[in-house]
Amino acid sequence: MGNKYLQLDTEHKLGDLLKNVRDREHLEASGVVVRDKDILVVMDCMKGIGRLKGQNKKHPLGKGKIIGPQLDAQGFEAITRDPKTGHLFLMIEALEHDDAYQGKVVELDANLRPVSSKWLDFDFSSDSKGFEGAAVVRHKGDLLLLALCE
Repeated sequence: MGNKYLQLDTEHKLGDLLKNVRDREHLEASGVVVRDKDILVVMDCMKGIGRLKGQNKKHPLGKGKIIGPQLDAQGFEAITRDPKTGHLFLMIEALEHDDAYQGKVVELDANLRPVSSKWLDFDFSSDSKGFEGAAVVRHKGDLLLLALCE
């Protein structure tokens, strides 16, 4: 067996791939999930979800755009997907809520329609010290959302 390693195939600035974004220079991807052939990206400076289409060998990163509802948040710090239902879970790092800084999770259905949102009962010291990542896990039939704290 030969040596196996990752090799960069292609790279692009996110702003060059999203056609309906005004400020292309300051986009910072904070979470990525693959859904079918699409790559969905959330950014802490963008309310919607970036969708890159056309994953194939010839064009691994197709042009994309911002999709989904423009939810009442500054942006999202993480995205994860339930493979069973196709629902997406978007994590807001932390916002001021009830005299504290708390994170919030937003659930979208497979068609990107809002299903629910919930403040998470976990206090942070500021709006920039909160949840940084998320993952969906199924355990004994239950859906669990794991959140990574900064």
